[in-house]
Amino acid sequence: MVNFSAYFVAWTLIGCVATAAEANKLAEALASAPDTEQRTRVTDQLVACGPAAIGPLAQVLQKHLGDTDEAVWRAAFSGIEAIVLKHRDAPDLDDSLLRNPLPDTRNGVFAGIDFVWIPAGWFIYGTDTVGCGDEVFRPKPRRLWLDGYWISRTEATRGQIKGGGVRIAFPDCCPLYARLTDDYPAYDVKYKPEVVSKYCDWLNEKVRSAGLKASLPTNAEWEKAARGTDGRLYPWGNSYRRAFGVGTKECIDGWHPIINGDLAGVLKLRQCGSWAIDTSPYGVKDMMGNVAELTLDEEREVRKELTDDIAVGGRLVRGCGWQTSKQEAIVSYHFWGSPVGFRVVLVPPDAKDRDGTTTLTEPKK
Repeated sequence: MVNFSAYFVAWTLIGCVATAAEANKLAEALASAPDTEQRTRVTDQLVACGPAAIGPLAQVLQKHLGDTDEAVWRAAFSGIEAIVLKHRDAPDLDDSLLRNPLPDTRNGVFAGIDFVWIPAGWFIYGTDTVGCGDEVFRPKPRRLWLDGYWISRTEATRGQIKGGGVRIAFPDCCPLYARLTDDYPAYDVKYKPEVVSKYCDWLNEKVRSAGLKASLPTNAEWEKAARGTDGRLYPWGNSYRRAFGVGTKECIDGWHPIINGDLAGVLKLRQCGSWAIDTSPYGVKDMMGNVAELTLDEEREVRKELTDDIAVGGRLVRGCGWQTSKQEAIVSYHFWGSPVGFRVVLVPPDAKDRDGTTTLTEPKK
């Protein structure tokens, strides 16, 4: 048991030295703190340590996500968010986090398409981080449990769609469409639900013998695949990476999209999987770059406060694309923007809680 009185006397005398060893000691103290007052004190000291404390805090969060009492993981998560807000532009913001072990996963190929296994377990859904998207579109943080599932490594490509026997007839209003090769994402499918439906029907024929079925990912499945279980804001960590958009005026068709007066860092459309940095802890790609993505959840069900503005049957869109503002470019942001593509998941045929209207909050017995 940590001697908190002696510990904090020493801390007051020497101040916070933002080393990995010191941050690790504080993280251990947070996990064993006996009450809210002590947890608050330890969390404040961890925040004072700056970016060096994010990695240890993330480990505490992951270890205690399944606790009956949610106090420890919530304290750890609030500490992470406070550090991110205070040190958002620090060059070492992600260093300690990226030293943590990666989650267990494995790769699979079904119908010639690369998939990544997302193991069963808890994860953090939502964020409280101020300044990261309109709070109407980013839910408050809570823990969710999901059973394991396969998710395609990249967004569905034009070639994969055509390989599934689905005819693509995108509009000719923009010269961009005619210039895309088969390794680019198939997008604007939000307005062509038959593309997704036919593609999943074709894929279901291929994976049925493996005891799986194909569909769009649920809202929660998408977010877990994008951020892992340590509560990060982006697939690669907590720092905004404008640079991976390669400039501000290099969109493939000459467009220079500016939304809300702020250029996002993901402006340039590229072949699926091209952005090395845009990789989640599980190895899933393109969750922030290229195009936004459809999910199984209906917008009307997810954002009831906006029902007057959303068409019935519209699907919730996640991620972002090269027409997205910086404020929208986090894994917790919900919107119905454009351009939109999709990816698929593979789950057992009897998988429950996947009707697009509910989100599981407790593990199934």
